Amino acid sequence: NDEIFGHGKGKVGQGGSQHMDEEERRRRQYLVKEYAYVEESDEEDDDANAINDNKSRVDAEAAKIREASKAAHEAKVKKDKENLQRDREKKESAKEKRKTVKQERRRM
Repeated sequence: NDEIFGHGKGKVGQGGSQHMDEEERRRRQYLVKEYAYVEESDEEDDDANAINDNKSRVDAEAAKIREASKAAHEAKVKKDKENLQRDREKKESAKEKRKTVKQERRRM
């Protein structure tokens, strides 16, 4: 990997030219090949498209995970509300059962 990335030889893009030299092109192609979902290409535009495509796929996966998490959260909130309502009703019915005849007469 040191050979591919050229560690110790300066930053990528030094030299001031708009075009990549052979070493920079090899490094870029290695990264695209390693991390992109599309086949390797010699054209710089294809490399940029591969990177953008990869980014859009990662963003789509993150959105899918967020949606699943949101749905699970909403289901949990709904279940918790139902349980809370059931507990309130149970508590209220238990309170009603505890009332005695004497208490009922006092209330009237």
